[in-house]
Amino acid sequence: MSKKIARKVLCVMDAFWKRHYSLKKDSTLLLLSELQKRHFEIFLTSLEDLNKIKPTDFDFILMRKDPPVDQKYLKACRTLETFHKTTPVINNPSVIRQWSEKSMILNFPQWIPPTIITKSFRQASIFLKKYGEVVLKPLNSYASKGIRLISSSRDIKNIKTSVMLQAYLAHIKTKGEKRIFMVDGKAHGALLKIPSKKNFLANPDLGARLSSTTLSLREKKMCREIGQFLKKNGIFFAGLDVIDEHLTEINFTSPGLLWEWNELTKQRHEKKIVNLMIQYTKNLYFLLPSPVLLCSCSPLCIPGMETTIAR
Repeated sequence: MSKKIARKVLCVMDAFWKRHYSLKKDSTLLLLSELQKRHFEIFLTSLEDLNKIKPTDFDFILMRKDPPVDQKYLKACRTLETFHKTTPVINNPSVIRQWSEKSMILNFPQWIPPTIITKSFRQASIFLKKYGEVVLKPLNSYASKGIRLISSSRDIKNIKTSVMLQAYLAHIKTKGEKRIFMVDGKAHGALLKIPSKKNFLANPDLGARLSSTTLSLREKKMCREIGQFLKKNGIFFAGLDVIDEHLTEINFTSPGLLWEWNELTKQRHEKKIVNLMIQYTKNLYFLLPSPVLLCSCSPLCIPGMETTIAR
């Protein structure tokens, strides 16, 4: 009787075992916990330790490292691109390297608000004069860091690197911002984020409240078109941010809010995501130029991680 070969998953994530990192409501933890319930062995690594990895030791690799997308992050993506030749990587590291979560929306001009990327004070001033109020976003930040609401040219006088400017959608204060969860090219649900009275940002960490929501006909059409692009480009899991039926951002480096989505809907959405993930990687495996060979390796997870993930 042949011995069953254990299935193994490597997750590239923030090194919480090296420095302070909160696992409270961590979406990566939910996904890993569900994979472990399916009898996958879970291994962890950070960007710094990727050069120690033999990719063919694993069934597939999850890239779940939070931005910022700096030079260290981009170098890791190039390493993962070589891994992706023999072992499926979620999400496609080539796309992560080539696009930012801000700039990817430029592929869909029909769905986005008026938007430019520039480091020119003159261009920024013209854009601001045309729309009155604009939202300034650093291209490689995350979690609302560095995002500002601009109404005066004085506030853009010192921009030195390229930034994104979007016409301010004032309805965010009353209608909120939807986070639409895209899995394998399809919309699987959404939640609504409504900013606090003191802020224009729909971020729960900044006081935004959450509620359940549904998609309009326009949003469903938007998701079908964007979903085709995501699927074609190997973006298995993404979160669309949508304000007043306008796409403002595509989160694909390490999309979160799974805990919150579960709490609002009283469901465990990670179960369906992992079901689709396993099937997706099986399909992707057959498209790879050479087979994935499983062999023994030293666990990269810290002692007790199995217990931590299973909670």
